[in-house]
Parts: sequence; structure tokens; C-alpha cells
Amino acid sequence: MFKTAILVLALFLGQATAFWQYGHLFVAKIAYDKLEFTKEGQQALAKANDLLRVYSQKHPDMTNLEQNYPFVECATFADEIKAKGGSWQSGWHFVDQPYLDQGGSINDYPGFKFDTDSIDLAIPAIVDWIKGTGNYRDSFVYKTMASSLSSLSEDERKSYALRLLIHYVGDIHQPLHATARVNPKYPKGDAGGNFVQIPIKGGAKNLHSIWDSVVYEYTATPHMPFGSSDWSNLGSKAQGMESKYSFASSEWQNTNVKMWAQESYQLAKTNVYPDVVPGQALSAAYVNKNVPAIERSMVVGGLRLAYTIQHIFGNGSEIPSIEDGQMPVDDGFLQ
Repeated sequence: MFKTAILVLALFLGQATAFWQYGHLFVAKIAYDKLEFTKEGQQALAKANDLLRVYSQKHPDMTNLEQNYPFVECATFADEIKAKGGSWQSGWHFVDQPYLDQGGSINDYPGFKFDTDSIDLAIPAIVDWIKGTGNYRDSFVYKTMASSLSSLSEDERKSYALRLLIHYVGDIHQPLHATARVNPKYPKGDAGGNFVQIPIKGGAKNLHSIWDSVVYEYTATPHMPFGSSDWSNLGSKAQGMESKYSFASSEWQNTNVKMWAQESYQLAKTNVYPDVVPGQALSAAYVNKNVPAIERSMVVGGLRLAYTIQHIFGNGSEIPSIEDGQMPVDDGFLQ
């Protein structure tokens, strides 16, 4: 959320600021498997791993969770570094699209502040930077990283930025990273459900952390870096998840980040907030309905991450993407 709120949440809400580890690992593993499926994808994945290695070779203390499967293992990096001097990018994990569930206008809530340095802008800025396209040097991402990581070389910063990208593509597919409910009870916004307290279960104690945990499905902490058995287990679960859902090519073969955020915003409206009573446990019906909803979002997020990686590192023969503006945009802030 807006930067001051993020810093407070990071201190007092623990893991309630992003998909917990498994959510990010599944998104990255689905992308990894998709890239491994074709020769062009394998080449793009190899180039991505080469770039990741630039930072890890010089800073093993910062990448101690990465070993044999860095593309997937690095997916949690953007959260891990918040406590290691990387809190300057905390606000980039979100886009605060206000959901006025009781009607009215956002102008009725002057206390609500929209952070313009948001995830929907951070993702394309990183893509442009790594590809060397567009005016990436003018972006808040490039300027902030040049200042905050001034001791690193340009290539080391790009390696760092790729880790952020892999994480952020996961985050934008968590609906409460694209939504802030605003009403008389939450005139400054509910911090993407962080302020909606629910009886603790599996470490999840508010609406945001429940969705971070894939609606209670994955509350444990994975053993990382992965050994062969843990890697195999992650792969089996990711493949099982992916097999449940199908997508038209146009749904994932695009880099329309604003559309991704709009989808998450809509999911928050239709699935996340209805039937939730603060202070009361979620019903079995709510859980049964929404585990598939968040799984589907993670799967399409993984496919889009694969497409984005091939867009960055591919040989130019990729499937054409849907350009910004061609997809319908709903009534959020991303217009």
C-alpha cells in the first residue's frame, strides 16, 4: 500500500504483505515448466538464469535461499530483502485501486492516498530496463534502484530487478494486491484486507494473509533451497494445480499489466469481500469457493510470467501480445 502503511504493516503484520512463499513458488514453477516445454523457452530461461547469477555470485549472503533452481527459488526474494535494507521497494508490491463497496465517490474520502509508484508501473519498467527498450532510465524503478543500490554495478542491479519482476508478477495476481476497500469504516482504505481481522488459523489472521496462504491451503514454510525431493514435490503440486484450469492463448500471451490488475480487482469484488464478517471465521462454503479462484489466478500468473520472460529474453519469434488499450478496462483506477 502507500509507503508509510507498508512500513507499519511490515513491522506489525509479519507475512501479511504478499503471497506467502508457496504462492510465489507455484507461480514461478508454473512459468519454469512452461519455458522448459519449448526450445525457445529453454533458451529464454537459460538467459534469465545467467542474469540471476550475476547478483548471486557476488552476494551469496543475500541469496542464500537460491541454489539449484534459482529462477523459482528467487521468487521470494522481494519479500525476504525487506528486512535486509530493501524496504524501499515495499510499495511496489501493490496498486491501491479503491473499491467503494458502499457507493459514493473517492472524493468523499480525502484520507485515502493513492501511491503512484505501484506494481502496475513497476513491472513494465523492469521489463523495459532488462530489455533495454523505452525510456527506462526515467522510471521510478530505475532511479530508485540506482540510488538505493549505488554500490552495485548496472548488471547487478538488473539481476536484482529480475528477482523483483518474478515476485511482482505473482503479487499482481493476488487480488488484495490490486484492491483497497474504502468506506466509512475504512476511510483511508483497508490496506488490501490487512485491517480486516479474522480468527487466526495456520498463522493467517486477517483477510489479506488468508489469501496470501492460498485460502489456508499453504500455510507452512517451505524448505529452501530445494533438495531434489522438495523440488519434485513442488513440481507435482504445481502440475496438479495447472491441470485443473485451461486458458485461451489470448488470456496469458500478453504483457498487458493493467489488464492483469483489473482482473485481480474484479476478483476482490466478486470473491474476496462478499460473505466476510470481521472477527468471525470464514465459512467452509467461502473456502471451498475461493481455493479454486486463487489457484486459477496463480496458474494464469505463472503462464504470464513465462510469456514475459520469453518476451524479454526471446529471439523475437514470440507469439504477438495483446497491446495495452485493446482489452476492456473496468471502473478501477487503471484507466
